[in-house]
Amino acid sequence: MELTNTIQELIMIKVETVLRSDIIPKFWSYFKNEEIVKAFHKFVEAVEFLFKHFINLNKLMNSLEILINTNDIDIPIMGEMNPRDALKLILRATLFSQHDSSYEKIISYFYEDALFIEDLDRFSSKQCPVCSVEHCRLCRSVFLAINWKLGHMSLLGPLTDQALTHLIYNYITMYIQRTCKDNFDVSYLNLFEKWLDRIIIEWLKKFTTVQLQIRVLFQNSIRD
Repeated sequence: MELTNTIQELIMIKVETVLRSDIIPKFWSYFKNEEIVKAFHKFVEAVEFLFKHFINLNKLMNSLEILINTNDIDIPIMGEMNPRDALKLILRATLFSQHDSSYEKIISYFYEDALFIEDLDRFSSKQCPVCSVEHCRLCRSVFLAINWKLGHMSLLGPLTDQALTHLIYNYITMYIQRTCKDNFDVSYLNLFEKWLDRIIIEWLKKFTTVQLQIRVLFQNSIRD
């Protein structure tokens, strides 16, 4: 049992060191370029990079969990009951201990593009703001995949909530200004409610769907 505890401690120290000195600095390096035209792709590249390493580390956590269960050890790891949750905790803590405030700009640009894709009716050309293809489905799929990966790492909310709040507020404000145009003789409330349900609410539901998918995946992993 003491040997298992020692192995567990050494592994978690090594994981934290690798995250702190290598993986996380590389992740944040993708955010140094704040060009709007590259934001969507940069954020995708950053998340893909982080997710690839997370999956590799998660495999190690699965092996560690087997070792712990085999030796019937029930000692929390950094307050978490299993190595996988401990990994997510270390990942979040390390990520935000090194972040630069400018990262929100890239995230905002990414989700702004994603929202534009959802609201193509406001554009006469119907071209995707990312790839310029009309009625593009690929970029929408990429957006959903990135959300899923962030959710799988328990980073979707912590990393994006603030940027999303600002984006939604500004987007609704712009819609009201664009629609009303200082014309207060006509009621736009019904039109606004329909737009809100059709665009904003439906778009935000995609985040809820991701969280539900992650929850089902987690429950299935427990059963297995």
